[in-house]
Amino acid sequence: VTRRSIDAAADMTTRGAGGRGSLLLRWTLGLLAVGWALGTVSGDAVMAAFRTVNPLLYGAFCVGFALLNLLLDSLAAVPTHRHAAPGLRFREYLVVRGAAHLGGAINVHLGQAQVGLLLVRVYGAGLTDVLATTLVCYGTTLGALLGLSAIPLLSLDAPAWLSTGVLGGLAAAVAYGVALLRPPRALARLPVFAKLHQIGVVTQLRLLLL
Repeated sequence: VTRRSIDAAADMTTRGAGGRGSLLLRWTLGLLAVGWALGTVSGDAVMAAFRTVNPLLYGAFCVGFALLNLLLDSLAAVPTHRHAAPGLRFREYLVVRGAAHLGGAINVHLGQAQVGLLLVRVYGAGLTDVLATTLVCYGTTLGALLGLSAIPLLSLDAPAWLSTGVLGGLAAAVAYGVALLRPPRALARLPVFAKLHQIGVVTQLRLLLL
């Protein structure tokens, strides 16, 4: 891992995406959201559940799950971001993504923004290209969730709202694919969409499988 990558990741982790004020605001909003969620459940029920948990095993599980998530996320994201930064190395991206998990703990979009800033700063990627590959990451994630959501439809008693949502998602995906194959004039003028068109439908489907 290059020293430049480590220094940039550490700097981004320390300062956050928008300075100390922004970092404080994100943590405040996050704590308020957690407090609101805890306020919707019974405190006695929460404490009773905690008493049944082995703290060492639970802590080990959380650490192991976070590391596994980081590894799998990097395995899927690196091929995507290489369309913006061809020289991106997997080991270096682990540092970038690991640092971004601090912001992502509050909001996933903040974590993605940190990744984008670091790709531009460290790897010299163009901002438009990074934005396009970030959108591909979002799109493939949504596509995977859509596929998983379709599994319950194999059951005859699947709720109607689920089938409506899945069909709506499929319609949006088809419309996006058609737009990539035959770009409307208004979209073709957008630099970000031009990059998505350059990546292509087949490549994005392959990235979805990752």
